[in-house]
Amino acid sequence: MLRASRAVSIICSREYSPKYPGIEKFLAAFHSKDAKVLENVEKILLHLAPLRVPDLKTEAKNHTESLVYLNELSENVAKESDAEMKDLLQEEIKEAEERIGEIEEEVFDVLAEYETEEAEKANFVVEAGAGGDEAGIFARELLDHYLLFFEFMNWDYEQVNRDEENGMLTEGHIVVSGLNAFNRNLAEAGVHRVARIPQNATKLHTSTCAVKVTPILERRLIDIPEKELDISSCRGSGKGGQKINTVHARAVVKHIPSGITTTYFEPGRNNTLAANIEKAKEELRSILQARQDAEFEREFLGFKNSMNTNFERGERIRNYSWSNNIVTDYRTKRKFNLQKYFSGAGFEMMEEIQEEYTHLKNCERNVALFKKYNKDVSEELFRKFISDFEKSAF
Repeated sequence: MLRASRAVSIICSREYSPKYPGIEKFLAAFHSKDAKVLENVEKILLHLAPLRVPDLKTEAKNHTESLVYLNELSENVAKESDAEMKDLLQEEIKEAEERIGEIEEEVFDVLAEYETEEAEKANFVVEAGAGGDEAGIFARELLDHYLLFFEFMNWDYEQVNRDEENGMLTEGHIVVSGLNAFNRNLAEAGVHRVARIPQNATKLHTSTCAVKVTPILERRLIDIPEKELDISSCRGSGKGGQKINTVHARAVVKHIPSGITTTYFEPGRNNTLAANIEKAKEELRSILQARQDAEFEREFLGFKNSMNTNFERGERIRNYSWSNNIVTDYRTKRKFNLQKYFSGAGFEMMEEIQEEYTHLKNCERNVALFKKYNKDVSEELFRKFISDFEKSAF
């Protein structure tokens, strides 16, 4: 039977050194009697791994129990005078350490996964950037490639708007939905740079286009007071005759406190300015909600994403070099054959980039979480968590 008096000495055990410093404090917090501590733990679990909460709670129990057992073994070794018995106890210590390490790896892997039972929806926008006509041409090519990729992933999509003229795309707005459709496509958000010799030209030309990815959240979004909005309109663009280019039907909604502006235009007789304004407001709410979620990660997880997750930071995330026949993804540091990338084989490459980006981002978030617990949870509080566990167990 494990005794509560061992809760103090376990902290001093030199047999145990966690691979991820702070993970032991995070898992011990699961056993706290403090309602606020438990509430924070529950929020973190629901945010990171909503489908695996019961598993993580079981792993936390096994981990803390193993820590206490390891300490008991260490105490027994110190007291034991018989050499043979000491060797047996040392073997048990080694097995206990391995068990603790396995649990920590399992917890880390679970928190690094992204699992959802429901389809996600996202606004996926491709915009031409610097580079004149060549930027518009590349933006069109990239958008068409993404549409084929969405089909490859079995995601549903709807082309809300496509401002294109003479083969040059100004903006393409797609709503894509499917399993992990938002989370995965964050790997595409940012500035895409292309370097190639345009048709009927002799010199290398560099141009850019931007991909913006924002969630369409089914849950209740934050409320935005009307007084915080500056609503205006401008002319639409694209196919549709003269009226589309003369009537102010494109909604422009600016959130004054944050400075974030969203625009929305869906051509068609039934899509009025009022309807487009509501859509622009909806997109703005999603962006602000995503910002609030990011603030949650900073506050509760200690995680400030160093990777680009939206277009606001405007970072170059991928380069397409025609002369070298190479596609380079800067965040995952992966390189691919350009010709294959823009063929059917390229969809699997894109899948690899998205999977690795998501994994890297989640691993970085895990480390930040454990570091925060390592810093914020004192040794005294850690002892209290262990003591609470022992009292509830016996």
